[in-house]
Amino acid sequence: MSKLVKQSAPCPMCGQVVMVDAPEGTSEQELMALAVEKCDCYEAVKMRKTKERMQKVKEWVTEKFGDDDEMLQVILSAIMSVSSFKFDKVTIKDGQHTYAIDLDKDGLIRFKDKYAASMEKIFR
Repeated sequence: MSKLVKQSAPCPMCGQVVMVDAPEGTSEQELMALAVEKCDCYEAVKMRKTKERMQKVKEWVTEKFGDDDEMLQVILSAIMSVSSFKFDKVTIKDGQHTYAIDLDKDGLIRFKDKYAASMEKIFR
């Protein structure tokens, strides 16, 4: 295991140079990623919060859909598409469930599960 050394790295968001602990020989790109974790600029903080939020969403979705790997992948893909602004909203229909994924006015991921119990009545 490489020894950790203090290195300076520029934040890719604001250009501010911060000190990070990194193994010797760490690439410039890896140093910049570590700088984002340390920098206090608005964009770096926003990026860290978004990353934390996405981790929480992934954990929740994995807990909810973990037994159905195909649905888990579809839901995670939809969440990534909405959070990266590729789509405004994604709706997935699975049997009696309709899942709607979008961003609220504050930019937070919103997941709705609408369950419609269908009833069938046959008139003779």
